[in-house]
Amino acid sequence: MSELKLDIDHIEEWIRQDNGHFSFSLCQVNLCFEGVSDLSVSFSFPKSSITPLPFDRITRPRKPVRVHGTDYSKFVWTIELNDRRGGRICIHATGYRFERVGKPVTCEEQCIPKHLRLPK
Repeated sequence: MSELKLDIDHIEEWIRQDNGHFSFSLCQVNLCFEGVSDLSVSFSFPKSSITPLPFDRITRPRKPVRVHGTDYSKFVWTIELNDRRGGRICIHATGYRFERVGKPVTCEEQCIPKHLRLPK
């Protein structure tokens, strides 16, 4: 069975600072989709640099698109990007796992800096 593993920085908490700004408690996680098929990717990076993909939301409808017996169903998962161009990643998958990697770190940005990331 095919698997798609995404290394994401999950915001666990927004921390309000005294000056009104926020810092973030972030944890490095693997979001693993299982039984993957029909992968569709549509996004573009800014010309000036390649940055982490800014996920906005991940959705899945309540009903599967394909049912293969009582124990095997596929759902359409959509990962909407916050990239001004309406970027998205769509896949069909039977399920997912959310695997925490390490402990949360506090950062000023909504992504973990390279020097604080754990090696894969």
